[in-house]
Amino acid sequence: MSEMPAPSYRSGGPVAMLNALWFKPGGMELYGQYGEAVLPILAEVGAELSTPFLQVEESLEGDFDPDLVGFVRYPSATAFDEMWRSERYRRIAHLRADAVHRAVLTRCAIEPADSGEALLDSGVVVLNMLWFHEGGRQRYDEYLAAAAPLVDAVAGRYVSPRFLPDLAYDDDFVPDLVFLGNYPSKEAVFDLVTNPAYAEVAEIRTAAVQRSATTILRVP
Repeated sequence: MSEMPAPSYRSGGPVAMLNALWFKPGGMELYGQYGEAVLPILAEVGAELSTPFLQVEESLEGDFDPDLVGFVRYPSATAFDEMWRSERYRRIAHLRADAVHRAVLTRCAIEPADSGEALLDSGVVVLNMLWFHEGGRQRYDEYLAAAAPLVDAVAGRYVSPRFLPDLAYDDDFVPDLVFLGNYPSKEAVFDLVTNPAYAEVAEIRTAAVQRSATTILRVP
């Protein structure tokens, strides 16, 4: 078996920060103020959106039900750390803290590392977060390959890039893999998983995955 490439953050390559936010009453408006204040700081360190920030529609498994989820891409782990610890950022950080009662902020390698912003079609996004059994990463790739024709049949697709979490800054949330699927509707997702042919494919997933959380996000 060929050796897996080193995660991008270990080679000084780009990282993505997974942001998941649970708002206090009125917190979404306050977080909007934070977003306006932080954008120029992000631009100065070369950060950009890897995905849009999307609202959650439904948690399908794992009870992962934040109000908002998105990924921000940084040119390196160092760029994020310097921004996160800067005095300029500290002056606005209270806006984020005052807006949320829980926040996940997890560093991820990007696969492939040279991916740009995830391109999403209208419909829904399925956020898949996975913790593997030993050797499960390879088995899960087998599952994705086997499921691909069934995903195509409901006009769905896997979204690039995928994210390999490494380090949690807020909350202890470090799955082994996070990736997105894009479907024309929630009904298309249910058509996929209720297809009798999917049951056999799902056995590969079950063998690979120790724990999972799956959440449907709305595409604006």
